[in-house]
Amino acid sequence: MKSKTVTAGLLAVLATTTLISSVVNAEDSSNTLTEQKTMKGDHGPDRKLKGMLRNLDLTDAQKAQVKSLVQANKAAKKENRPSEEEMKARKAEAYALITAPTFDEAKAKQFVGVEATKRENAVVDMLKLQNQVYQILTPEQKVKFKENFDKPHKMKKKHH
Repeated sequence: MKSKTVTAGLLAVLATTTLISSVVNAEDSSNTLTEQKTMKGDHGPDRKLKGMLRNLDLTDAQKAQVKSLVQANKAAKKENRPSEEEMKARKAEAYALITAPTFDEAKAKQFVGVEATKRENAVVDMLKLQNQVYQILTPEQKVKFKENFDKPHKMKKKHH
C-alpha cells in the first residue's frame, strides 16, 4: 500500500513539473521572427542556395537576378503560409488525437499525410528555385557547379 502511495506521489510531482516547464517554455518562446532567425544561424534553404553558388563568381547582374528570384520565392511562401486560425485548428486536431480514449490510426495517418504534403511542396518549391537560379549560370559556371555538386559534403564544426 505504501509503495502505491509513493508511486502516485511521484507521478503527481512528475506531471506537475512537466506542466510547469511547458508553461515556462511557452512564455520563453515569445522571440520575434528576427530573433529566431538570428538564433537559428546559417541553416535551411538559404544556406543550401548559398552553398550552391559558392565559388561561382557571379556577376552583379546574376546576383541581382538571384536576389529577385529569392525574394519572389519568399513572398510566395509568405502568401501561402497558413493563418493563425488554421494553425490553431491543426494543433487542436493533434491534441484530439493524443488525448482520445482510443487511438484512431486512420485519423493519425490522415493528419500526418497533410503534414507530409506540406513538406513535399516546400521541397519542390526549393528545387524549383534552385533550378531557376541554375538557369542563370553561364556554361563555365555550370561546369564548376557540377564539380562542387559532386564533391562530398563535409560538416564544418563551429567553435563558439
